[in-house]
Amino acid sequence: MEVKGKLVSCDRCGEQIFLKCTGEGERDGGFTRWNEFEPFPEGWEHQYNIGRLCPKCNEKYKQLINTFMSEGREK
Repeated sequence: MEVKGKLVSCDRCGEQIFLKCTGEGERDGGFTRWNEFEPFPEGWEHQYNIGRLCPKCNEKYKQLINTFMSEGREK
């Protein structure tokens, strides 16, 4: 059996998920084409200047940012 899709890795820890191809999109009468994939599972997010993070790493990242920001307000 063969399944078309894409393998996505967390840019921090390397955890991987596979997103199946759900179809194809096109524009310009078929000149411009792309694959469409399943949506990312909950918790998988792309963080600007960091990359794609799995739910575990994304939670750690958000906690780090929240701690950093709250320490600045204590002064």
